[in-house]
Amino acid sequence: MKLLPYRKLILHTHLTPDQCIEKMEQSTTPWSLDHLFKHGPKGKPFVGRVHIRAFDVRHLISYNNSFIPIAHGTLHPIDKGTAVSVIFKPHKVAMIFGCVLLAVFIVLIVVTFTAAILQDEFDKALLVLPVMLVVVTTVVGVSIKSEYENSKALLMQILKSPEPPF
Repeated sequence: MKLLPYRKLILHTHLTPDQCIEKMEQSTTPWSLDHLFKHGPKGKPFVGRVHIRAFDVRHLISYNNSFIPIAHGTLHPIDKGTAVSVIFKPHKVAMIFGCVLLAVFIVLIVVTFTAAILQDEFDKALLVLPVMLVVVTTVVGVSIKSEYENSKALLMQILKSPEPPF
Protein backbone atom coordinates (compact mmCIF):
# COMPACT_ATOMS: atom_id res chain seq x y z
CA MET A 1 0.00 0.00 0.00
CA LYS A 2 1.31 3.42 -0.87
CA LEU A 3 1.84 5.81 2.01
CA LEU A 4 0.41 8.89 0.30
CA PRO A 5 -2.95 8.59 -1.47
CA TYR A 6 -1.74 10.20 -4.70
CA ARG A 7 -1.85 8.25 -7.94
CA LYS A 8 -0.37 9.32 -11.26
CA LEU A 9 -1.60 7.92 -14.52
CA ILE A 10 -0.75 8.61 -18.15
CA LEU A 11 -3.46 7.65 -20.64
CA HIS A 12 -2.92 7.50 -24.39
CA THR A 13 -5.89 8.04 -26.64
CA HIS A 14 -6.34 8.34 -30.39
CA LEU A 15 -8.51 11.44 -29.86
CA THR A 16 -7.10 14.92 -30.45
CA PRO A 17 -6.77 17.25 -27.45
CA ASP A 18 -9.83 19.20 -28.64
CA GLN A 19 -11.88 15.99 -28.89
CA CYS A 20 -10.74 14.99 -25.39
CA ILE A 21 -11.84 18.35 -24.00
CA GLU A 22 -15.18 18.04 -25.81
CA LYS A 23 -15.71 14.54 -24.34
CA MET A 24 -14.82 15.77 -20.85
CA GLU A 25 -17.17 18.77 -21.18
CA GLN A 26 -19.99 16.43 -22.27
CA SER A 27 -19.29 14.23 -19.22
CA THR A 28 -18.86 16.96 -16.60
CA THR A 29 -21.43 18.94 -14.65
CA PRO A 30 -20.04 22.33 -13.53
CA TRP A 31 -19.22 22.48 -9.83
CA SER A 32 -21.82 24.11 -7.60
CA LEU A 33 -22.68 24.22 -3.91
CA ASP A 34 -25.49 21.72 -4.55
CA HIS A 35 -22.87 19.01 -4.92
CA LEU A 36 -21.79 19.49 -1.30
CA PHE A 37 -25.16 18.32 -0.03
CA LYS A 38 -26.60 16.24 -2.86
CA HIS A 39 -25.03 13.15 -4.33
CA GLY A 40 -25.89 11.06 -7.29
CA PRO A 41 -25.56 11.04 -11.03
CA LYS A 42 -27.50 13.76 -12.78
CA GLY A 43 -26.87 12.47 -16.26
CA LYS A 44 -23.15 13.21 -16.23
CA PRO A 45 -20.58 11.04 -14.43
CA PHE A 46 -18.23 13.84 -13.32
CA VAL A 47 -18.54 17.14 -11.51
CA GLY A 48 -15.86 19.81 -11.80
CA ARG A 49 -14.19 22.13 -14.26
CA VAL A 50 -12.85 21.61 -17.75
CA HIS A 51 -10.23 24.09 -18.98
CA ILE A 52 -8.57 24.67 -22.37
CA ARG A 53 -6.01 21.83 -22.05
CA ALA A 54 -6.81 20.53 -18.57
CA PHE A 55 -9.57 19.39 -16.23
CA ASP A 56 -10.27 19.08 -12.50
CA VAL A 57 -13.09 16.61 -11.92
CA ARG A 58 -14.37 14.07 -9.43
CA HIS A 59 -16.65 11.11 -10.00
CA LEU A 60 -20.27 11.88 -9.09
CA ILE A 61 -21.75 8.92 -7.20
CA SER A 62 -25.06 8.07 -5.57
CA TYR A 63 -23.60 7.63 -2.08
CA ASN A 64 -21.52 9.80 0.23
CA ASN A 65 -17.80 8.98 0.25
CA SER A 66 -15.04 11.35 1.34
CA PHE A 67 -12.39 9.28 -0.39
CA ILE A 68 -13.40 10.05 -3.96
CA PRO A 69 -10.26 11.40 -5.59
CA ILE A 70 -10.12 14.60 -7.55
CA ALA A 71 -8.59 14.00 -10.98
CA HIS A 72 -6.30 16.79 -12.18
CA GLY A 73 -5.62 16.13 -15.85
CA THR A 74 -3.52 17.85 -18.49
CA LEU A 75 -3.56 17.10 -22.20
CA HIS A 76 -0.45 16.81 -24.35
CA PRO A 77 -0.70 16.29 -28.12
CA ILE A 78 1.35 13.38 -29.47
CA ASP A 79 1.82 11.91 -32.96
CA LYS A 80 -1.21 9.64 -32.94
CA GLY A 81 -3.58 11.36 -30.54
CA THR A 82 -3.20 12.70 -27.02
CA ALA A 83 -1.35 11.81 -23.85
CA VAL A 84 -3.47 12.62 -20.81
CA SER A 85 -1.49 13.02 -17.58
CA VAL A 86 -3.79 12.56 -14.60
CA ILE A 87 -3.01 12.95 -10.92
CA PHE A 88 -5.64 11.55 -8.56
CA LYS A 89 -5.63 12.93 -5.04
CA PRO A 90 -8.13 13.26 -2.21
CA HIS A 91 -9.90 16.49 -1.41
CA LYS A 92 -7.89 18.82 0.86
CA VAL A 93 -10.40 18.48 3.71
CA ALA A 94 -10.11 14.68 3.60
CA MET A 95 -6.31 14.96 3.61
CA ILE A 96 -6.32 17.33 6.59
CA PHE A 97 -8.75 15.10 8.50
CA GLY A 98 -6.64 12.03 7.72
CA CYS A 99 -3.43 13.72 8.85
CA VAL A 100 -5.03 14.90 12.11
CA LEU A 101 -6.45 11.43 12.77
CA LEU A 102 -3.10 9.80 12.08
CA ALA A 103 -1.31 12.30 14.34
CA VAL A 104 -3.78 11.64 17.18
CA PHE A 105 -3.26 7.89 16.87
CA ILE A 106 0.53 8.24 16.84
CA VAL A 107 0.54 10.60 19.85
CA LEU A 108 -1.76 8.24 21.77
CA ILE A 109 0.45 5.27 20.99
CA VAL A 110 3.68 7.07 21.94
CA VAL A 111 2.27 8.54 25.17
CA THR A 112 0.63 5.28 26.25
CA PHE A 113 3.64 3.10 25.52
CA THR A 114 6.04 5.61 27.12
CA ALA A 115 3.93 5.71 30.29
CA ALA A 116 3.75 1.92 30.37
CA ILE A 117 7.51 1.54 29.95
CA LEU A 118 8.31 4.18 32.59
CA GLN A 119 5.95 2.55 35.10
CA ASP A 120 7.06 -1.02 34.28
CA GLU A 121 3.41 -1.97 33.82
CA PHE A 122 2.91 -3.14 30.25
CA ASP A 123 -0.65 -4.33 29.80
CA LYS A 124 -1.58 -6.35 26.70
CA ALA A 125 -4.64 -4.11 26.32
CA LEU A 126 -2.25 -1.39 25.10
CA LEU A 127 -1.86 -3.32 21.88
CA VAL A 128 -5.37 -2.23 20.95
CA LEU A 129 -4.11 1.20 19.82
CA PRO A 130 -1.60 -0.06 17.22
CA VAL A 131 -4.14 -2.62 16.02
CA MET A 132 -6.74 0.15 15.64
CA LEU A 133 -4.23 2.22 13.69
CA VAL A 134 -3.57 -0.67 11.31
CA VAL A 135 -7.28 -1.40 10.87
CA VAL A 136 -8.24 2.24 10.24
CA THR A 137 -5.31 2.73 7.84
CA THR A 138 -6.26 -0.43 5.94
CA VAL A 139 -9.94 0.50 5.65
CA VAL A 140 -9.10 4.01 4.45
CA GLY A 141 -6.48 2.67 2.02
CA VAL A 142 -8.92 0.16 0.53
CA SER A 143 -11.60 2.87 0.18
CA ILE A 144 -9.18 5.22 -1.56
CA LYS A 145 -7.93 2.48 -3.90
CA SER A 146 -11.48 1.38 -4.75
CA GLU A 147 -12.63 4.91 -5.61
CA TYR A 148 -9.42 5.53 -7.56
CA GLU A 149 -10.04 2.41 -9.66
CA ASN A 150 -13.66 3.44 -10.30
CA SER A 151 -12.65 6.97 -11.36
CA LYS A 152 -9.79 5.68 -13.51
CA ALA A 153 -12.02 3.17 -15.33
CA LEU A 154 -14.67 5.81 -16.03
CA LEU A 155 -12.11 8.32 -17.28
CA MET A 156 -10.55 5.69 -19.54
CA GLN A 157 -13.97 4.76 -20.90
CA ILE A 158 -14.79 8.39 -21.69
CA LEU A 159 -11.47 9.04 -23.40
CA LYS A 160 -11.49 5.63 -25.15
CA SER A 161 -8.08 4.79 -23.81
CA PRO A 162 -6.73 1.25 -23.58
CA GLU A 163 -5.69 -0.04 -20.17
CA PRO A 164 -2.25 1.35 -19.29
CA PRO A 165 0.52 -1.26 -19.39
CA PHE A 166 1.31 -0.99 -15.64
